[in-house]
Amino acid sequence: MNVYAYCANSFKKSVKKMAGIEPDTCPPFTDDTFGEDRLINADLIYFKLHGLPEQAYWYGDNMITALSLEKLRQFNLRNKMIFVSNCHLMESPMFQGLNEAGALAVIGGSGINYGGIDKLVASDILGLYFRIGLQLGMKIKTAFEFSKTVLKFYARSKGVEDAMAFELYMRGKTC
Repeated sequence: MNVYAYCANSFKKSVKKMAGIEPDTCPPFTDDTFGEDRLINADLIYFKLHGLPEQAYWYGDNMITALSLEKLRQFNLRNKMIFVSNCHLMESPMFQGLNEAGALAVIGGSGINYGGIDKLVASDILGLYFRIGLQLGMKIKTAFEFSKTVLKFYARSKGVEDAMAFELYMRGKTC
């Protein structure tokens, strides 16, 4: 399974732990320099950028535009699983953009989503165990349920309640 990750530069350490790979970051990448070629070989794609309600953009550090809805809609995400740690996924048009690009599965949540900078926190833990489940050969839904089961062991940690509210969408529909 090929994994790809794109995050705000300040999230690089936690995303590397979650995704198990060195992520691309914003900066130096921006909406102008980030292209679909980065995603072609990926089966699982992690996004950990800044999202705002009703915004058609995701941002990196210093609110640099990392990815626009216009560009996202042009990507071919068929047969790709997308894990989004960005805040306000469901309150922005970016969720619809992922579906329009053909994403097989999207995992994400509403409102503020908690993740770590240097260590794994809440949504990062969910993302880590989702990847591990897939690597163990679990189907998407089973891997997602597995990641939520593991997350319950972190019940007293900050943001876990938020991450437990993440949902799995297959072809745009809640599973």
